[in-house]
Amino acid sequence: MDFIRLDAGSEWSNRTTSFNLLREGKLEEARQAVKKMADTPGWHRDLLEACLSTRPDEGLDKIVAQTEAMVRAQRDPEAWYEQGSILSYCGKEDVALRLIGGAIAHNYCATAALKADPLLVRIRGTPEFNQLVSASADCQKRFLAQ
Repeated sequence: MDFIRLDAGSEWSNRTTSFNLLREGKLEEARQAVKKMADTPGWHRDLLEACLSTRPDEGLDKIVAQTEAMVRAQRDPEAWYEQGSILSYCGKEDVALRLIGGAIAHNYCATAALKADPLLVRIRGTPEFNQLVSASADCQKRFLAQ
């Protein structure tokens, strides 16, 4: 958070603050932080709002489908991992596994993050998740070998 505060008030800072608060389990603070996020489509504010809503959102499936399509169009695999972790938190495990798997396939080898990210608790321990951890470790080995 100290690093984020260096750019306080920026779109990036507002977005990243929301994600960090969510990972820390500070849901009410995360809800407030999401309100400060830009409504730019690539920031996926609508997904965070729907996931942090205190009432079920019937439009969540539509938002999830739009998010997946937008993320898959991005070249940066970090975004695939990031949104995959949010989708896991939101209970959209299948989409989360696909996006995180895509991130790994595009050389985002975040094995330590996979093992520690609190947003992945819903998928951690599943056979599919264990395969992702293994693929990520292999990805890191290939990187280090080069």
